[in-house]
Amino acid sequence: MFIITTNDIQQQIAAKGPMNIDIEVSVSPVDVEKNTIADVTYSYSVHKDSMVESVIGTTEDPETYSWIGMGWSKCSKTCEGGWTFYRYQCLRDSDRKKVDKSHCGQKDFNQNDYRSRCNQRRCPLPEFDWTIGSWGACSKTCGLHGIQVRKISCMKSFKGRTTKTKKSLCRGRRPQKKRSCSGLTKCSAKWETTPWSECSVTCGRGTRTRDVYCDLPTKYPDSYICRDSRPLQYQDCSMRDCREEVPETKTRRTQGCKPLSRGPCEPSMYQTFCTLPGYEQICCTTCDQQRRLVQNELAGRG
Repeated sequence: MFIITTNDIQQQIAAKGPMNIDIEVSVSPVDVEKNTIADVTYSYSVHKDSMVESVIGTTEDPETYSWIGMGWSKCSKTCEGGWTFYRYQCLRDSDRKKVDKSHCGQKDFNQNDYRSRCNQRRCPLPEFDWTIGSWGACSKTCGLHGIQVRKISCMKSFKGRTTKTKKSLCRGRRPQKKRSCSGLTKCSAKWETTPWSECSVTCGRGTRTRDVYCDLPTKYPDSYICRDSRPLQYQDCSMRDCREEVPETKTRRTQGCKPLSRGPCEPSMYQTFCTLPGYEQICCTTCDQQRRLVQNELAGRG
């Protein structure tokens, strides 16, 4: 005979033994639509006289065991619909320690009967964005026409993680990777000169010249400048004394000639009279000789 007692929380069924046959119990939730879990706990008692007999002559397990609900498991998926299972553990009633499920009748328990759908929201999509680094140093420390470079990467952000990925996945125009730049100052070039020319006179003091120019490269000449002092372009030069003996052909013309002591033969007057006919016979000299004489006198005074 079975005794059934019911309250707001549970329903209890009890019977006085011994039980000679197996008992099958079917349980159904009160509200099926709300996915209510039906929790079943059972136990049995053995008379003390039977305990002594069991210890001596039988192998029957005197302990009792119960299924205990442990709550819902973690959802099998984070999105797009997964499953969660209501977990049970088999405990020994005497000390409430976990034991193998076989003690509680594992064949009667199917975990798939106690499951529910979960995390049915749509999974988030990854995001792809350009990451732009800082400009590097200019390739030129001086002058113009240098290049600066910076790092451009396509980054994928998904589930709190950011990783580098293919550039083709990032939308929009790729940011500029290179740009032109210039150094802080112009680059230094060198002065170049040509050889000195011959002296401007054949005797006495004269001047010689040379070309001076800043040697700029043919490529990007506007990036260079000559900073050193410009070399001299003009220089004084000295030749032989103009009072040296005149060539023999000139001397023969004036041998035995006595020049006038005054008037057109005076050195200071040679520019006025030396071109007149008969000047060489009167003054016993030529225009070139008089000119050199005057230049040497002036050089001597200087």
